[in-house]
Amino acid sequence: MTLRAGERVKVPAPSNIRPSKTSKPGRSSDRESTLTSRVGVLAVMLVSALYFLLPVWWLVVAANKKHGEQFAGSGLWFDGVHIVENVRILLTEGDGIFLRWMLNSILYAGLGATAGTFLSAMAGYALAKYSFPGRGFIFSTILAAVLIPKIMFTLPLFMMFSNVSLINNPWQSCSPAS
Repeated sequence: MTLRAGERVKVPAPSNIRPSKTSKPGRSSDRESTLTSRVGVLAVMLVSALYFLLPVWWLVVAANKKHGEQFAGSGLWFDGVHIVENVRILLTEGDGIFLRWMLNSILYAGLGATAGTFLSAMAGYALAKYSFPGRGFIFSTILAAVLIPKIMFTLPLFMMFSNVSLINNPWQSCSPAS
């Protein structure tokens, strides 16, 4: 087949493409089903938001109640604002032990995350870029360890920390008071 100058080629339309049903005006049943599904999705989202945000609201309300009266009075509304007094009591209780607990948590989380990220990046780079004997076994072992639920490590870690005297006071051997 030869084409002359200015002549166009006619390409037949595919037979499996049909116009959409919503393109025709007057189809109210499609609009109603779309509206119904949107209302249903919105209702599910609102119930989910309420389910997840209600405990946060209760936490804010309970933090503003007087010390020792978190469960007294109306449960989901303020009886006054006592947050400053509650924070003062928290920070002075037990000679400021809460601040020490916070420092320990920050140190453990910060140093653990930094060391874990650094070692994981180095191991990942080595496994991705270099071929060496046992590479597949190491990768399989790491994958198997990741697939074990973290709750399975709780008791062995507690026993290990208990054996090296790191229970109840993580810096007992390092603190100047001991």
